[in-house]
This record gives sequence, C-alpha cells and structure tokens, in this order.
Amino acid sequence: MTTAKTDARRRAAKSCAAMLASAASFAASCAAAQTAPVQSVTGRERTRLEDNSHQVGAFRVTPQIAVDASYDDNIYATDSDKRGDVYLTIHPQLDVKSTWSRNALNFTGYFDRDVHAKYTGEDVSEYGASLDGRYDISRQTRIYLGVDAARSAERRGSLSSFTQSAEPVRYNSFIANGAFEQDMGSLRLRGEGRFRRVTYEDALLANGTKIDQAFRAFDIYSGTAQASYDLNTLTSFVLRGTLEQRRYDLRPGDVGFDPLTAVDRSGDSTLVEVGVTREITNLLSGTVRLGYLSFRYPDPRLNDVNGVSYYANINWNITPLTTLRAIAQRRVDETTSPITAGNLRDEISVSADHELLRALILHADGRYAWINPSVADGVTSLIDNSSRETELGFGARYYIGRKLRLDADYTHQKRASDNPLLSYVSNIVTVGVSFMF
Repeated sequence: MTTAKTDARRRAAKSCAAMLASAASFAASCAAAQTAPVQSVTGRERTRLEDNSHQVGAFRVTPQIAVDASYDDNIYATDSDKRGDVYLTIHPQLDVKSTWSRNALNFTGYFDRDVHAKYTGEDVSEYGASLDGRYDISRQTRIYLGVDAARSAERRGSLSSFTQSAEPVRYNSFIANGAFEQDMGSLRLRGEGRFRRVTYEDALLANGTKIDQAFRAFDIYSGTAQASYDLNTLTSFVLRGTLEQRRYDLRPGDVGFDPLTAVDRSGDSTLVEVGVTREITNLLSGTVRLGYLSFRYPDPRLNDVNGVSYYANINWNITPLTTLRAIAQRRVDETTSPITAGNLRDEISVSADHELLRALILHADGRYAWINPSVADGVTSLIDNSSRETELGFGARYYIGRKLRLDADYTHQKRASDNPLLSYVSNIVTVGVSFMF
C-alpha cells in the first residue's frame, strides 16, 4: 500500500462556438501590458533541487533517498472494523537530465518499499523507470519520444482497487508515446500518439484462494491533434481533438470471458476541446479548456457517456512567498467491476505553498470528486454506486543545509457512498527525511 505522501510525489490531469467566444472574452478582459512573472514557491524549490545535482559530462544527475514513518488509522480503507498500523516507506530515486543546447534526454528511476509493523501482508515493493527525449530537427520542428514502465500495488483507498484481497493487488503498466511538433510563426501544430498496457496479478483472498484478475487487463490506444495560436506573448488559443480506443483482453468469445455478466467493457472515446492559456498578471496565469466528451461502448447494455468536457489549471502567486494552484477536470476512469465500463469523475483540487522562512515551507491541499459509474442495464450489483471523495491535508518541509530535508504531513481521506463497501474514512500522519547525495 502506497502512502498519500508517496502518491503526491508522483502525481500531471479533460457549443464549440460559444466556448471559443467565452475563451476569447476571458483573454480580452485581461490587461495587455505585463511584467516578468514572479517565480513561484515550488519553482524556487525546483531550483534548489537542481542546484544540488551533479554535473556528469553533459548530464545533471540527482540521486536522492527519502525515508518516511507513517501511521494510518484505517489501513484497509473500510467502513467498519477499522485497523491502524505504523509503517516505514523507503524511497530511493535517480534523476538524470541532459544539459545540451539542442535536443534533450531524461531518465528517472525509483524504488518504493513499504514495511508494516503489524499487518505485514500490506508490505509491498514498487519500482519503475522512464526515459524520454526530444530531437530538434530544426528550430521549428521537433520530435518527442518516451517510454515508462512500472510495477505497482493498488492503494486500498483507490475506488478501482480489489477490496476483498488479503494483500494489495500488484499490477504492471507500460506506456509508450511519441509526438511531432511544428512551429509556423504564431501557429504551432502538434500530433501525438500514445499506447498504454496494464495487466494485473491474481488477487489473494484471506482463505488462500486466488481470484484471476485477467478480466481487468486492458490496452489503450490514443491519438491527439492540436493547434495552438499565440495571439501575443501573453495569450495562446488552442484547439485539440483526441481519439481513444480502450480494449480489454477478454471479450465475448474469448476463453475466460465472464459467462455470468457477459459484459464487454471495451469502448471508444472522442474528445474535442478549445481553450486559452493566459498570463493575466505577472502573479496570475492559467489554462482553461472546454469541449465535448463522448465515450461509446459496443455492448448495447452499457450507457454511453456524452457531455461537456472541461479542464482548468490556475496558478496564482498571491505574494512572492505564497503560491496557490487550482485544478478542475472531468475524465472517465477504468474500473474493477466486470459489469461497469467506466467511472465518470468530476474533480476539483486546490493546493497552497507558503515560504514562512527561507528554509521552511508550509503547504496545504484539498480535493473533492464526484464519481458516477456506467453500469450495464438489467444487471444489479452492490458494488456499483455513485460516490463522493474528499481529501484534506497539510504539512511542512524544512531544509537543513543544501541536501537534507525534513517533512511532516497529515492527510484526511473520506469516501461517501450508499454502499458501505465503498465508504471509508482514514487519517494518516507522516514524518520523514529526504537526502540528496
């Protein structure tokens, strides 16, 4: 089981004429003359990390390790029979970034190990690596390529997790992507392709029985075309469209396909968005996109998802010492249930960082989500209900010298649902130390 703090370390977030008019009105209402942006608190912390890296040839290498001690008062994320435990998380990581004037090559590798004091069945090891690069054909033309592979364990509090397992279910993911970008003066064109593969290991029950999770394995193929137009140095408009295919390994006619539900959860989606990125002042900037999302399922019993898509990301440096960020988005998540094709998630998150002292950073964050499943018609189930998720947290980061950092965090998590199997409340307290070699 990964901790809330570990999850935070990893965490990037979905009538056209009317939407474009709204975006234009948003940009036009902003002042034209601006000064240079103020560096955010997180930007200064990133600079601090880069200053501690080592120059090795044409690369900057940053090895670091974090050790956290946590207490979770509900480690199984259940509505009843709550059980608390103390656990230790060890997290070494290596980042390598090129410093070439043209082209780029980056690598990240990490390892996580959770060790519990009481419920040792929750002990897990997670690891992964990513490699990405950029090839500059010319100053106007670029190619991007990247791969990412990881072995992970489902977090107990995740809505998509297999809740009845005696230990967290392990899964493997692989992502490959590529993009081509062309600048044409104020106009920038970009095409992207992405492949994602996810497979799950068997779930182990308390009585020793193993539940085959092959029905959850899936592939996602997606392609995106985007056009961006720089109205000036402060404002850019964007039009983008994405086509996606989500295909589960087991489909009608395949050996192992569930004969009881016989629901084909594969689907196709289309997303069209228009938006604007605007530096409103030297302290306030943001991106807003609105569009239309359509998720269609070949199985006629599944309800298609059709509606407005939105994404907003606002960054506000309230003062040079305080940074506020807000994100709102809609997406469709994959699910555990064999009769649910996807969860439509609307989510709002807010985070704040304040530099109380040069070496002391205070932070707070909150998240609220509405989740509605797409359930097959004519099939009843106790595990498919609408849910609401709330997460609140605050903490501090204290730097000792250039390489050592102390952390303290508190996180409150809650899911409310008509189904008690999906509801839970947990509180997590974490203290830790990070060292950059």
